[in-house]
Amino acid sequence: MKRTGKFVKILSLVLCAAMLMLALASCGKGDSVLTFTADGKEYTLTESEFDFMMMYRKYQIFYANSYPSAYDEFLWQDAEVDSELKQVIVDTAKTVVVEKYLMEKFGLELDEKEVTDLKDEYKATIKGIGGQGAFKANYGWTADQMMQYDLAIKNNTLIRDYLYNNETGVEKVTDEELDAYYNENFKQYQLIMISTTQDVSKDADGKKEYVVYDKNGKEVTVTDISEESLKEKEYSIAYTYKYVDLEDGSERKEEKIALVDEILSELKDGADFKELALKYSDEFLTEYFEDGYILEGDLINDEDAIEAINKLEVGDYTEKAISLDSGKYYYIVKRVALADKAYTHADEGAENTEYADLFENFDSTVADSKYEKFLEEYINTVVVNEDILAEYSMATTKLSPMIKKMIG
Repeated sequence: MKRTGKFVKILSLVLCAAMLMLALASCGKGDSVLTFTADGKEYTLTESEFDFMMMYRKYQIFYANSYPSAYDEFLWQDAEVDSELKQVIVDTAKTVVVEKYLMEKFGLELDEKEVTDLKDEYKATIKGIGGQGAFKANYGWTADQMMQYDLAIKNNTLIRDYLYNNETGVEKVTDEELDAYYNENFKQYQLIMISTTQDVSKDADGKKEYVVYDKNGKEVTVTDISEESLKEKEYSIAYTYKYVDLEDGSERKEEKIALVDEILSELKDGADFKELALKYSDEFLTEYFEDGYILEGDLINDEDAIEAINKLEVGDYTEKAISLDSGKYYYIVKRVALADKAYTHADEGAENTEYADLFENFDSTVADSKYEKFLEEYINTVVVNEDILAEYSMATTKLSPMIKKMIG
């Protein structure tokens, strides 16, 4: 299922957790953009450091989205988008300063051999590209800035491991915290999706047809998707429906539009939502997760749909179908009680693995949340030089020359 969000939210996806914890070393003289004071000592982030953060993030945005350099002429015309993304970087910079302090507070140091190996790698890269000047001309920043960035990620890993390592962490995540995060952040929904452009394919006996793959990756059509049958034939356990297209103006297309109201009428008369979903839904995941989708975030990528779905309490369903893509799809959604501790489906040796993929990195996600809360008391005391900060924007930040070489 797709997730929604404004443009700035899409851009922010490239700012992964590791990058949120940069601890860049100073790259030259300059006034402090941020200052953090703790234990009688002052920790700062200079203009040259913030320059790099802005420039590198801009590179990340263009690279992750395959934007050509020409996009830089209009990508930041929306001042709100520019300002919001800059604020994300400022928030990251606050963490940068605090983590400089935390490394000292916890008495942490990077492995000496690991640091030496990284420096040797950069020396080889610099030599291969033609020297320090060629490196900066190629990337837009110096090799030293980039190396400090890599070391910063290692610093973050070291801090997080010290705090939250499952075996040795001084603040490791508890079972109670896992359960609290799950219940506070996840919801579960059943849905019926009616497509007016496609039908689920059926065989001569009226059985639904499914697409699976054999051991060589070749597509195979089956009607029996029981795990026993699929394993016996060495087919993939995952499956999807096989579909047939409907022609515009066809009688079947009109029937499916009318079906939406028929389903709503049956629900109003007390019909079981799950039974109707398994009978009518054109979305194979309705069958794959017959007890409902569990998710963190939005179920459907549409602002009106999000508003309607978010109003649902457990047991409620959308009394009007949600029309998407100019009537190509209709959704009826019901919120159901969240399955108990579904995150354990990803545990090694779990009997039920239905939601395993969703919760593969759940422990880490909860640790991230716990770390953010841990940092708050420190971050709130970071002092920002607003006069200097006002001079920055994504629009005026230099775009790395590498974008032209890679994308155009």
